[in-house]
Amino acid sequence: MILTLKTPPVSEPITLYEAKEYMKVNNAVEDDLINSLIVSARKYIETYTGNLLGKQEWILKWKTKKGQVYLPYIPVIEIVYVKSNNVEVDYRVVYGTEPLVIETYAVDVEIDFWAGWV
Repeated sequence: MILTLKTPPVSEPITLYEAKEYMKVNNAVEDDLINSLIVSARKYIETYTGNLLGKQEWILKWKTKKGQVYLPYIPVIEIVYVKSNNVEVDYRVVYGTEPLVIETYAVDVEIDFWAGWV
């Protein structure tokens, strides 16, 4: 499985101002550090839970077995395409599963999808 971030989230779950207010920081000396901690915390939560905290576009490349592909992130907002050898292929979404399952007869699959809480 190869997973590539195509479009990152537009904003972080909390702002620099909110983090500084919580930590009682009144100057700009540590702004870069605090911003990087916010990003790192979001990425850790997303990796650990599989829940994306902001709308993001991902491309998943997978060699399927039994024609099933599991999308690793939730919630899935939209499936842009399912391709095999650069040609769009038919697929079926299995609803009610988490993670979301895509069924297709193709073997080498590339899926472009949007996921995350908006």
